[in-house]
Amino acid sequence: MAFERIAVEFSYDGASFFGYARQSNQVTVQGVMEEALRTLYGIEINTVVAGRTDRGVHADSQFMSFDNPRTRDLDVGRIRRSLDRLCGDAISVRAVHFVDATFHARFSAVARRYRYILATEGSIAPYERHLAWEVPRSLDIDAAYRASMFIAGEQNFAAFCRKDPNGGSLWRRVSDVELYRREGSRFAIELEANAFCHQMIRSLVAYLVAIGLGKFAEEDFADLFSNSDRANGVDLAPPSPLALVAVRYPEPYSDISTKYSPIGELLWSVKDVNGG
Repeated sequence: MAFERIAVEFSYDGASFFGYARQSNQVTVQGVMEEALRTLYGIEINTVVAGRTDRGVHADSQFMSFDNPRTRDLDVGRIRRSLDRLCGDAISVRAVHFVDATFHARFSAVARRYRYILATEGSIAPYERHLAWEVPRSLDIDAAYRASMFIAGEQNFAAFCRKDPNGGSLWRRVSDVELYRREGSRFAIELEANAFCHQMIRSLVAYLVAIGLGKFAEEDFADLFSNSDRANGVDLAPPSPLALVAVRYPEPYSDISTKYSPIGELLWSVKDVNGG
């Protein structure tokens, strides 16, 4: 078999896991995936992922990659079916691709897109509350739109992220901030960036909601982008309505990127006019 690396696209229900990253004595997405790979290939396999997700956060389209073990001569269909069965009901393996050794699920990705679902209080059934954040009343969509203009672009998001324990930069380039009307009184905020730092999306969504409810001033939000430390103006949005929905790769891997189309009526869109 000439292929040196394998890429897997999969989705998962974040409520079933203690986050993505492997942890001792906790059920995590990475732990389940790597145990399934060990069963399939008979050896320990280390994986890398496009973007780690926190406890409770879902993925419609996540990617991982690992070196081809070569212990079994399996085609992509057999790998997909076997992993899908071994991973259980909370994980669905969508596609498997043979790639060359230059592909890396994390470092090759040029964009990640997340979706956050909002609903006005009383508009969804109790069994749906883990899929949407219920806000007490209708949002001022125009105010949220004006605030979102400060988000798009390349800048320091230190006010909205946990500090990197390794001292990494918190500069990111957000290329899209969009609001969609879904069914009924349900909305989706979608953000796309080259990468996101820890808790960045839940923090930004929380501020947009607070602004839309008139609980936080737009000008104060704009000032936060000059902060070098984490702001504490509003609490984080809950994790369960958040999902990674798309990962984009450049040539020669663009054909394995997520096949994704937003759902709903586009109410507004803010784009980074200087982005690539």
